[in-house]
Amino acid sequence: MLSLIFTASTVSIIGILGIFTYLANPESQTNRYYTLSNGFLVGWILANFLENEPSLIGYDALPIFLRLDFALAIIYFFTWFAFCYSFALKQLPVVERHVVFTLLTLSTFTLAILSIFTDTIVTNITFNELIQFEGGPYWFMYAAHMIGTAVSGLLLLYFSRRNAKQVGNKILVKQTNIIFFAFLLAGGNGIFINLILQPFFPISIDISRFGIYGLTIFVALTSYAIAKYHFFDIKLAVIRTFSFFSLSVAIILFYVYVLTIGMSYLFDKKLASDFIFVSVLLTTIVALSFHPLQKKIARITRHIFYKNYYVSEKLLAELTHIMASNINIDVMTTSLLLTLKSTLHVTGAAFMVYKKDGTFDLKTSVTAPRDYCLDKLGAEKIDALYRQRSPCHEGEKICRFQDVDEESTKELFRTLHIGLIIPTTKADKITTLFILGDKKSGEVYSAQDLEFLSIFADEVGIAIQNAQAYREITEFNAILEARVEKRTKQLQEAQAEKLKEALAITRLKDEFVFIATHELRAPLTAILLLLEMTSSDEAHLPLPLKENLDSIREASNHLNQLIDDLLEIARTESTQTMLPVEIVDLVTLVQQAEQVIHLLADIRGISISYIHADTPHTVLANIEKLKEVVTNLISNAIKYNKPNGKITITFRDDKDTITTEISDTGYGIPEKHHNKI
Repeated sequence: MLSLIFTASTVSIIGILGIFTYLANPESQTNRYYTLSNGFLVGWILANFLENEPSLIGYDALPIFLRLDFALAIIYFFTWFAFCYSFALKQLPVVERHVVFTLLTLSTFTLAILSIFTDTIVTNITFNELIQFEGGPYWFMYAAHMIGTAVSGLLLLYFSRRNAKQVGNKILVKQTNIIFFAFLLAGGNGIFINLILQPFFPISIDISRFGIYGLTIFVALTSYAIAKYHFFDIKLAVIRTFSFFSLSVAIILFYVYVLTIGMSYLFDKKLASDFIFVSVLLTTIVALSFHPLQKKIARITRHIFYKNYYVSEKLLAELTHIMASNINIDVMTTSLLLTLKSTLHVTGAAFMVYKKDGTFDLKTSVTAPRDYCLDKLGAEKIDALYRQRSPCHEGEKICRFQDVDEESTKELFRTLHIGLIIPTTKADKITTLFILGDKKSGEVYSAQDLEFLSIFADEVGIAIQNAQAYREITEFNAILEARVEKRTKQLQEAQAEKLKEALAITRLKDEFVFIATHELRAPLTAILLLLEMTSSDEAHLPLPLKENLDSIREASNHLNQLIDDLLEIARTESTQTMLPVEIVDLVTLVQQAEQVIHLLADIRGISISYIHADTPHTVLANIEKLKEVVTNLISNAIKYNKPNGKITITFRDDKDTITTEISDTGYGIPEKHHNKI
């Protein structure tokens, strides 16, 4: 019974370690090989245990499990070699790698098939309290292959350790040391007992099983590497797993004890050992498979029964609504961080928002006492890291903890409890760093998470830039208003004096213009009068003199026109302008003005129609000035209209008033600006 419990515990621990190593990062080749090797190791241990348990499987099945023992053993050492190879920093070129793995795969599975179906590996199998056998003709080839893959794996770990030491990766060096010595002790023990002692010397069943149980050393040291140095970065998941496993084992043992005692007292019947074994096995399977099955069912029925899994499209729509409805950067970032933390179940979240001067604002949100919050000092370390270089691999946007190669950067992420960082850039300059902590479940970010976060990061980068620009505009507007208010006050204080000075200067200017024009017109009038008196005698004057008189007359008329223009300007500025008026038909005038700019309307596809234009509407006005006003109104109606819009010109008579209304289908002037028209 003790050996059964010990075997079941060993198998369960190794299997759980393999499963959680794979779940921690399914994309890692190293994790996949480790999980695969653990699977074959579990099979090897079970076959080795059952080959000496005729009470459980019967005597006829013992040779089958012995052959299966040797087949699984050689496959395990092959997967161990593959794991060690993927753990190395420097790998073989593609062609050589394919050749090596193809040859090893063929030779491994050939020997495994020979072990099961022929007597070339093991032969003369007997059982006398312990299963006994002799080596077949290919025994030494089998042993050489197993030892070769084991030693090659150790050599790969040694080279990996040397390369890690050269690049300064201390954590990888420590991890490699632990795995190296763990396998050297455990694997060497198993190879020595199963390949050397058991085929050639009579040994007890306890010594035989010690070869397999020695692999618990490997499991124990691997667990230590996980807990101490974050081997495979699954520390939290493994701690949770061992807690679950320990509790499950305690409950299973309690159930078995109660079942045994209950059957003895109630029915006066002692349970058979095989019945107890099957009960323990089934209970263990139910206990260990419940949580994965629950997660699988939850994922399938998440839209009906469970809310632990999020829908990317729905979450993105919710976050987009937050970004669209909040322009205040503090309110928006706080709402986004709270939503992300509650949905993704992360230990922390933050934004580092960069300003134009290169400094940054840190936006965080803590909702639970055990949440990790990135402080200013930690943010400054991240800022310094990105100023030196990006920790991401070339061509990658998202920087995950498990993807970081450099030891110092990995240690910084681990210290600050950072799971990933996504930068957003503008013109090759970082504008925002989006930072998320580890998942509370201990899992790495899935492909669904990364795809969603990549899309969200782009959107939130733009939203934060807009909110930041709005804040800058608001602050600048406040500064301008203060300056305007100060300047207005200064102007108001000096307004009275300046106005007096301006009015005095205006009066002096007007007086000067009127006096000057009067003084100039008097002698000019005399000149023109003398020229008129001589005009009757010009026919008798010589031609050169006649030409000179014409030149004087032309110059005098030009000077007289200049004096009239100067007087007109003075009258305009003194609000004494007099414009000539005459009777004007508004319909004709508007149509003439419209014809001048009709081409602009045709280009934009705008139609112009008239209402009540079949009869004349006459007014007293200055034609040129009125036509200028009408042209400006129609031009604005075309310019600020919608494409393919309409302009309607309406004439209305109301007693002594004629109204000409020009309306369009444009957006119009906002009501708050009407007082400025």
